[in-house]
Amino acid sequence: MALESANYVAGLVETNPIGNDQRSTADDHLRLIKRTLKNSFPQVASAISATSAELNFLMSASANLQDQLNAKLNKAGGTVSGSLQVVDVISASAAFADIVNVIGNNAQVRLRDADNAVVGAGNFAIKAGSTSLVFYSADDNWSLGPKIAELFHSAGAVFYFGGAERLRTNAEGVKVSGIVSATTGISAVYANSSSFSVSANHASSAVQANSAVFATQAGFAASANNCLSAAYAASAGFAAQATYADQGPSPTTTQTGHMRAATNDEASAQSSTNIAITPANLATILAMTKSANGSMRIGDFILNWGSVSTSAMGGNTTRAVAVTFSRPFPHAYLCGGATVTLASYGMNMGIVDASETTTGMNIFFGNGTGGTFALSGKWWALGY
Repeated sequence: MALESANYVAGLVETNPIGNDQRSTADDHLRLIKRTLKNSFPQVASAISATSAELNFLMSASANLQDQLNAKLNKAGGTVSGSLQVVDVISASAAFADIVNVIGNNAQVRLRDADNAVVGAGNFAIKAGSTSLVFYSADDNWSLGPKIAELFHSAGAVFYFGGAERLRTNAEGVKVSGIVSATTGISAVYANSSSFSVSANHASSAVQANSAVFATQAGFAASANNCLSAAYAASAGFAAQATYADQGPSPTTTQTGHMRAATNDEASAQSSTNIAITPANLATILAMTKSANGSMRIGDFILNWGSVSTSAMGGNTTRAVAVTFSRPFPHAYLCGGATVTLASYGMNMGIVDASETTTGMNIFFGNGTGGTFALSGKWWALGY
């Protein structure tokens, strides 16, 4: 008789009983099957409705299922100790601060789009420090780049451009590092004290400018038109910087304003209407070179003069010699002349026609004698 010995289903032999076993052994096989089933499923007290596919889901379980479930993060709270990767969109109705809690110093957050690319031109980083929250522009390797903004717990904020500080806020107000410009006027509310009165352009009326409180000298404060810049403000902090002194309109025939000193070139050009010619400029403009070769300015005109000579010239010959003006004409040559120092009749000197420019001209010499002479003479040229 082929009857195996087994306590669980896995121990049953599929080929038993064999075909020539006696019928009297059938009860032994039935008792063996029942015993192995009860031993293999001792806790099954009712029908099991799970499908084979559902039961197969349990094949990957490596420990007690309840213990594994208990170790998972609850929906209502909890802490993730390792890396957390979100492959879909996170949305919530609560405030951002109630959703994300960055723990520890130097924690970094970066934003990615649907293609897993870091969001923002030049990338973007948020770093939570021990005393502030800092926003950075990060490079492709995700190392922190120049600061964009830094928010302090209670001391205000700092904003950067190109890695350099541009704006700072604190309990005292706002500090700007750089040039301030605006397309609209600043309310006179801020012009009631010298601290806020950067220039009279910000004052809406002479009320804010008619007192020495707002100006260094009451003489400049008679009207808002005269209080043109922080140069006249009571605060030495504003008056010390020439940057503020250049503010304000240029003067006209009907309006006072600021005017800077002209350079010598600007004074000589005599074309600007909003710069001042100084005595030093006049001395330069009217300066006369007192020598054999010289020049001088006479109003809009310039006079150049000089002497010129040649080497020995044979009889009945001519020669042209170039001369250069010591003060070139800014615009044009007008006229000129030349006089030879006579050594004998038959010698002459003049200006070569069409040779005149704003910087010089050619002088003609002629020796009509039969001898050899070195000729010399004087010349002049007028232009503007």
